[in-house]
Amino acid sequence: MTAVVVALHLVLDRSAGPSITADEAGYLGNARWLAGQDPVLSIARSPFYGWGYAAVLAPVHWVVDDPGLRWDAILAVNALLLGALVPLLHAVGRRILDLRPMPALVASVVAALGPGVVGTGAAAVAENLSLPLAVVAVLALHASVASSRWWARVAFGPVVAALYATHPRFAPVVVVVAVALVVALVVGPLARGVALANLVGLGLGVAGVRLVDRLLVEARWLQVDRIEGGREAVVSQLTTADGLQEVVRSTLGQGWYLAVGTLGLTLVGVVAVAALAAGRPLTTAGGGSPTVAARVAAGGTLVMAPALAAVSVYFFARTQVRDDHLVYGRHNETFVPLWLLAGVATVLDPRSRAILARTLAGAAAVLVAVAVATVVRLDPVVHGGDFAVRAVPALARVLEGPADEVFLRGSLVAVVGLVVVGLLAVVLRRPALAVAVVAAWLLWVGVGRADEVRAETADRYRGWEVPEALDRLGVEEAAIDARAAPKAVLTYPFALPEVRFVPYVPDRGARPDTAFVVASAADADLADAGGRLVLVDEQMAVGDVDALGVWVMPGPEQEALAAAGRLRPP
Repeated sequence: MTAVVVALHLVLDRSAGPSITADEAGYLGNARWLAGQDPVLSIARSPFYGWGYAAVLAPVHWVVDDPGLRWDAILAVNALLLGALVPLLHAVGRRILDLRPMPALVASVVAALGPGVVGTGAAAVAENLSLPLAVVAVLALHASVASSRWWARVAFGPVVAALYATHPRFAPVVVVVAVALVVALVVGPLARGVALANLVGLGLGVAGVRLVDRLLVEARWLQVDRIEGGREAVVSQLTTADGLQEVVRSTLGQGWYLAVGTLGLTLVGVVAVAALAAGRPLTTAGGGSPTVAARVAAGGTLVMAPALAAVSVYFFARTQVRDDHLVYGRHNETFVPLWLLAGVATVLDPRSRAILARTLAGAAAVLVAVAVATVVRLDPVVHGGDFAVRAVPALARVLEGPADEVFLRGSLVAVVGLVVVGLLAVVLRRPALAVAVVAAWLLWVGVGRADEVRAETADRYRGWEVPEALDRLGVEEAAIDARAAPKAVLTYPFALPEVRFVPYVPDRGARPDTAFVVASAADADLADAGGRLVLVDEQMAVGDVDALGVWVMPGPEQEALAAAGRLRPP
C-alpha cells in the first residue's frame, strides 16, 4: 500500500515547475545553499523559511544539474516522504491505538490520502516533511516510555527540534514540549534519565537550528520580513478589543476549516485521542486499559497540536490579506492525518455502536455550532473573495462560484457527509462502506487540489522561451526587481542555475548595478537611465505589470547587442 500511495503521488503531483513563489524560493534556495552550490538564490525581502525540508532536497542538487530533471527528482522525493505516512500511521494505529491489523491498514491509507496531503507533493514546501515528521514525533514520544532501545527512548527531543528546523511555526511546540519534559523530570511518567536526555537533545537541536538559521539569513536574505511582529505586536493582539476580535475570528475560521475539511472525521479523531489519553479508548481491539506509553503519546498529541494551532491563529489574526486567511488550513494540516487515523479507526472498530453513535452525534453538533458561528462572524468577501486552493486544500471542491457561498457550501457538505457516515456505520452497520465514502471524498478533494497546481504550472511554463534566450545572450549576472517580478525571482534562478541573480527593491532607492536587469517592460526609470529592452516576458508577469522585460543598461554589453541587431525598438 505504501508503494501504491507513492505511485499515486508520482502521478497526481506532477507539475511543470515551482509554483508558490515566496515559499518555494525560500526552500529551494535553502537547499541550494546547503548543497554548497553557488550562486545562491538571494531574496530581497520575505519571511524566513526553515531548512529542515531543504536538507532533504540538498542531495538532489548534488546529483542532478538539469533544472527540469532536478524538479522531477524533487517531486519524487516528495512522493517518498508523503508515501511514508502509510507505514508511520500504521505503526501509530498498531502500537498506540491498539488496532487490529486490517483496521490499522485501512485507517492509515485513508489518513495518508487526506486533502492536505494529496497535492502537497506538487510544490516544494515544508509540509512534505512536516506531515510525516509529526507522526514520527508521536511515535518517538511513545518509544520514550515503551521502547527497550536507548536511542529510541531519547529520540523525541531531537525529532521535535527537527520539526522546528522544518518551519518556525513549530516554535510553540518546542516550548510546550520543553515544559512537559521539565515536568516529567519531577512527576514522570518518563524515567528521569530519559526525560533529561530528551530535554538536552531538544535544547541542543534548537540551538543548532538557530545557528544554521543565522548563517542562512546572512547568505541569502537582504532583509527578513517579520510580518508576525515582535513582542509588542503579540501583547497588542491579545490585549486590545480589536486584536482579540480578530483572534476570535481566526479561531472560528480555522476551527471551521478543520471540522468541515474532513467531513467531521477530524472531530471524531480528536475525541478518540482524548479518550485514549484519559484511559477510556474507543478503538482498542480488546477493550482493555491502554498502556502508559499509549496514553502519554495521545496526551502529547493533544498538547502539540493546539500549540501549533495557536501560532496559526495569531499569525492570521494579524496578517489577513486574502479571504482564505480567515480559514487558513496549511499550518493545522500537520496533525490532520493523526486525527483522521483515529477517526476512521473509530468508525471501523468501535467497542460498541452506542459509543460510535454518541461520538458522531457530538461531532455533528459541534460541526453545526462552529459552522453557524463562522457564517455569522466572518465576512468571506472582505478581501475581495480571493481564495487560494493551496492555502485551504480541503475546500478544493467547494470554492467554485461566489465567495460568500463558500462557508455555506462547505458546512452543508460536511454535515451531510457526517450524517451519511452515521447512517452507514451505525444504522446499516456497514462501517467499511462508510469509510469508503469518506476515502472517496477525501481523495476527490485532494485530486482537485493537485489538478489546480498542475494547471497553474502548465500555463506558466508552456512555451516559456526566456531561459534559452538568456542563455544564448551569454548572461552571467542580472538584477531582478523584486516588486515588479515576484514570480521571476523564483523561476528565473531555478531555470538558469548558473546565472547570478541579484534582487533589488526600487522603492527603497536601490538601483541595479548589473548590465542586465529583469523588471517591468514599462519601467520608466530604466528607460530614462538609457536601458534598452532585449526580451519581453508576459508569462511571468503578475499584478499591475503586464509584461516583464530583460533590459540591458548602457555599456559594452548594450553596444555589442546593438551591433548585432538584438535590441528592441526604444
